[in-house]
Amino acid sequence: MTHSPIFTLDIGTRSVVGLILEQSEQGLSVKHAIIREHTNRAMVDGQIHNIAAVAQKITEIKTELEGTYGPLTKACVAAAGRALKTMQAHATWDISEKGVLQPKDIQHLEIEAVQKARMELAASDAMTHKDALYCVGFSVVRYYLDEEEIGSLLDQRGKRATVEVIATFLPQVVVDSLISALHKAGLELQALTLEPIAAMHVLVPESMRRLNIALVDIGAGTSDIALTDLGTVTAYGMVPIAGDEISEAVSDAYLLDFYEAENAKKNIIANGSADIEDILGFPQQVTLDMLVKELKTATSRLASSIAQEILQLNKRAPQAVMLIGGGSLTPGLPEALADELQLPKQRVAVRDSSVIKDIDIGEHLEASPAFVTPLGIASAALQNPIQYKSVQLNGQPVRMFDSKPLTVKDVLLASGIQLEKYYGALGLGLFITINGTAVMIPGERGQSPSIFVNGALASLDTRVENRDELTLKKGDDGANAHATLRDVLGDIPSLSFSLNDEPVELAPRLQINGIERPLNTILSDGDQVTWTKQWTVEEALDVCWHENRPFTETITVLADESPIELDAGSHSIMLNGQPASIQTTLDEGDRLDIQPLHVSLFDQLCQRTHVTLMQEISIMFNGQAIKLTKPTAFWTRANKKLDSTSVLKHDDQLQLKTVGTKEFIFQDVFSAVDITVPTSGSFSVRINGYEASFQDKIRHGDELELLFHHTDKNNT
Repeated sequence: MTHSPIFTLDIGTRSVVGLILEQSEQGLSVKHAIIREHTNRAMVDGQIHNIAAVAQKITEIKTELEGTYGPLTKACVAAAGRALKTMQAHATWDISEKGVLQPKDIQHLEIEAVQKARMELAASDAMTHKDALYCVGFSVVRYYLDEEEIGSLLDQRGKRATVEVIATFLPQVVVDSLISALHKAGLELQALTLEPIAAMHVLVPESMRRLNIALVDIGAGTSDIALTDLGTVTAYGMVPIAGDEISEAVSDAYLLDFYEAENAKKNIIANGSADIEDILGFPQQVTLDMLVKELKTATSRLASSIAQEILQLNKRAPQAVMLIGGGSLTPGLPEALADELQLPKQRVAVRDSSVIKDIDIGEHLEASPAFVTPLGIASAALQNPIQYKSVQLNGQPVRMFDSKPLTVKDVLLASGIQLEKYYGALGLGLFITINGTAVMIPGERGQSPSIFVNGALASLDTRVENRDELTLKKGDDGANAHATLRDVLGDIPSLSFSLNDEPVELAPRLQINGIERPLNTILSDGDQVTWTKQWTVEEALDVCWHENRPFTETITVLADESPIELDAGSHSIMLNGQPASIQTTLDEGDRLDIQPLHVSLFDQLCQRTHVTLMQEISIMFNGQAIKLTKPTAFWTRANKKLDSTSVLKHDDQLQLKTVGTKEFIFQDVFSAVDITVPTSGSFSVRINGYEASFQDKIRHGDELELLFHHTDKNNT
C-alpha cells in the first residue's frame, strides 16, 4: 500500500533542499532529492529577506520534481531554529502576607516573567510587536527568596519571591514570510514544524527525552541548540557562529575566495586532501592534518561559544551532545566541545541521516548530518504537524502553534496578558504608631484570578482545544486590615517581683491615644499606641502598697564634695539588698523591701560613706565585760562639729575631720565604770594577772583587775 508523495522543503541560509518521500507500512523512503544554492542573500539567519528570490528557488525545485511525480500543490516546511529569539527576564512578588507558596503561585510568577521577556524583546526591536511573538518554550534560570538564590519556591515563605527565566519566541513574520514564499511558488502549507523539533523528532524520540541531551545543528551562519530532560524539550538557544566562521578561517589561511574556501574545506574533509590555487595563482596541496592545525583557533572559538550557550540554558553539562548540520563535520570540533563541557570524548558525536529509523534514504540522499533536519521535517510534519489553534480569551482571539497538547498556561503565555492585573487588590492597611514608631498593618492580599474554559472552572494545566472560549476573571479584593492591640503587641508578659518577700505581678500599661485600653481593643487608622512593662518603685508602690505613704524624697548632701543620697522619710527602700530611690526602675525578678527607717540621717551618712568615727576595744574589768571607745574622726558643717543628734538638710556641704587613733591605757577604764575608792587600805593593778600601773597600755581582750586591800587595825 502506497500513499501520495510527500513534498518537503528545508529552506536554509545557504540553500534550499527539496525532498520527495513516500509513505508505506514500512515507513518513509526518499525517492528524490534536489539542492539549490541561493545566488544572493535571500535568507539571513534563517529568516526570508527576499521572498521573490526564495520563491524562485522553490519553483525551480518544484518544477523539476513535477516532471517525475506530477503536480505538487502542498509542501511541508519548518521555521528555522535560528529565527527563534530568546530573552531573559525576571518577575518579583511581595509575598510577606501570602503564606506558603503553592504550585499555582509559582506558575503565575513564571508566566509574569515570560510576559516581561516578551515585552522586553518587543521593546528591543522596533519592528516587532509583543502580540506578534509566539512563545515556544521557556526555562527557569533560577529562583530567589528574599534576594537569596534558592532551589525551589514551593512551600516557602518570606518577603519577596523572584523567578528569572529564559523564554524563546518565534516572530510571526518568520511564519508569514514562509507562507508567502510558498504561495508565490504555487504551493499551500501542508504542515509546519520548527527545525529543532524536527531534528529532535528523528534523533531523540520521546522515549529518549528523559535523558539530558543537547542537539546542536551547526549550519552556515548560526548554531541552533535544543535540550531535552525529564521527558520533554526544555530549552532552545542559538549562537551566531557556525560553518561560515570555519570557511573564513580557511580563506584567511590559504588566501582563497570565500566560496572557493568553502569548496576546498568540503573536499579536504571528504577526501583527506585537495589541490588549491590561491588568489595569487600559487598552487598547493592541503592535507587534512594541515587543515586541522590551521583551523584550531576557529574550531576552539566555535566550541567555546556553543558550550557557553548550553551551560547557560542547561545550568550544567548535559549527559550527551549530538551534532548535526554541515558545520558539524568541522574536523576536531567534537573533541573541542567535549573538552569545553568536560565530557568524555565518546559523549559528543556527529549524527548523520543514516541513523534515522523508519526512513530509508536509499541512493537518492547521501548519509550526511546536513540532511537530518530535512528528513526530520518530513517525519515531524506528518506525525506531529504544528497547526494554528485559535481560542477566545475574554472575547479576544489568541492564536497558538499546536506543537504539543496545549493548556490554559499556553494560552496565557501566547496572549501576552498581564496576569498581575487580574489579582484582587490589597485591602486598605492601618497606619498607627507604637511608642512613636510608625507601623503599617497591611490589608488582606487579594485573591488570585479564576480561569474558566467553556464556562467550567479550570486550572493552568487544563487542556484547551481549537475554538475553546476562556474567561479570566479578576480575583476578589482583599479585606481591609483589622487588628487588635494583642495582634500587634502579642501577649506581653507581666512584671513579676517581690515586695517584702510577697510575690507581686504588674500587668503592662497599654494606652491608645492616651487612654488606658485592654489587649482586645480594636485599632483604628491613625491610632497612637503606647505601652510599657517598666515600672518605677514609686509607680509600683502607688498600685500595690496599701499603707500610708512610707517615704518622702531622698536628700543629697555633699560629703567631702561627693554626693550622698540619704533617706529622709520614715522608711527605707532597698532593691536587691541595695539602697534605691523612688525613681529606680524595677526589673523582672527584683526583690523590693520597704522597711521602717530606724537610722538617723547622721548614721546613714556614716554608713554610706563607710566612715568609722570611733575606735573600740572590748576588755574584762574585774570580771565585767567593758567596751572602751575613742573618737577617730568627726563631721563638720561650716566648721561646726556634728553628732548623731544633728539635723542634716538637702545640699549640706560636709567635711570629715580625722583625729587619728590613740592607744588605750588602763586609766581609760575609769571613763566607762564607776569606782568607789575605799577611804583606807591599799590597792594593786593587774593586767592579764601581771602587776601593772594606770599608765600601762591595754589591748582588745585584755583582763584588767583593780584590787583594794584593807589594813588590819589590830596589826597596825
